[in-house]
Amino acid sequence: MEVLEILQNLSDQEHLDLKLKEIKTRDKNIDLAIEINKEKVYVEEKYEVRPNQVQQIHKQAELYHKETFLLASNYITPNAKKLLKEYRINYLDSGGNLYLKLKKGIIHIEGRYVQSPSELYKNRAFTKVGAKLIFTFLRRPNYVNLNYRSLSAISTCSLGSISKIIDHLKEEKFIITLPDKKLKLVQREELLNKWIEVLSKQLLPSMLIGTYNFSNKRKWYEINLKQKVGYKWGGEVAASILTQNLKPQEYTIYTSKKSGDVIRALKLIPDRNGELTVYKEFWNDGSIGINTDTVDPILIYSELMASSDSRNIEIANEIKTRLFNDDNF
Repeated sequence: MEVLEILQNLSDQEHLDLKLKEIKTRDKNIDLAIEINKEKVYVEEKYEVRPNQVQQIHKQAELYHKETFLLASNYITPNAKKLLKEYRINYLDSGGNLYLKLKKGIIHIEGRYVQSPSELYKNRAFTKVGAKLIFTFLRRPNYVNLNYRSLSAISTCSLGSISKIIDHLKEEKFIITLPDKKLKLVQREELLNKWIEVLSKQLLPSMLIGTYNFSNKRKWYEINLKQKVGYKWGGEVAASILTQNLKPQEYTIYTSKKSGDVIRALKLIPDRNGELTVYKEFWNDGSIGINTDTVDPILIYSELMASSDSRNIEIANEIKTRLFNDDNF
């Protein structure tokens, strides 16, 4: 969702005279920081917002009770909007419906038509659930022929969602049926590129456990994840381990553990601006016998590409050249 573009169009159409710009932030708990008329606004992006999500959104908004928090979503149901107003949570949807309380007044624009997700896009493959199964296929293309129960165990997708996701991948021509009735994953690079977008915009935000700092000013390389079951380095650290050619500036860990266990095991200090981001694993390596201290190269590559950092992209292409071959990519 292009928040700044929507706000600029809204400002022009409604003669709001908003002064807008994106600003940098180290806060990894939000998706975007912007200035509106020189007031800093923290933006959390959601694909869709329904009433059952509002309470959790309220908890996040409370972290910014002294600042301005804006929920931006492609689509917000009418009942969800009512609840957001009750909780005094600012919101913006893709149609330009806006409720925004700034220090110098309130902007409230309503009644603009927005297509619901069911009208806009019915393909279930490119959602946060579908992305889990796609990751399984990108890692092991031959798994498209596994039975659904096995795929559910490996991908952590519900059993009922597997057939729908595969059907939609067939519709998009990423899975084809061979003459012998076997399935084959094709157009893998195009599929990977589409997956990277879903990974960064939908899947990873839904998998966030928290952000932290290392206690006692420890460095990332002083933490030996090989001795800790259920933890893997991702992102820049994993790329550094693989290539020995990158000095990590941001640190990422994936885990199957709960937040309290993570804090105790790794001796972390919760901090919303922390240098370490911890995500819940969205796969099950135990079911396929993989035990390493870094996540799969497919995920490392994708994280680096999604970062939009020129150095990271350079290392991502190195990983692609060194580790991906025609047999598995």
